[in-house]
Amino acid sequence: ETAAVTVAFGIHPKQADAPAKSSGSIAFVLHVENFDERLASLKARGVLPEKTEQDPFGRFAHFRDPDGNEVTLWGK
Repeated sequence: ETAAVTVAFGIHPKQADAPAKSSGSIAFVLHVENFDERLASLKARGVLPEKTEQDPFGRFAHFRDPDGNEVTLWGK
């Protein structure tokens, strides 16, 4: 946990639909207080999510780093 956001780190089995260059085994989840503000800030910099979704745990924006690993923004 940092002063700015909660960071969750997970190691997962490679999924069949993972990009070929990705290890598919590393995912970073950043829990943010103001999801809309953070997502808008990323979009303004040209960083667009592959998809967004919502479930009972919150809202999520999914990205890929340059190596194809998953990076997720999570908020309410």
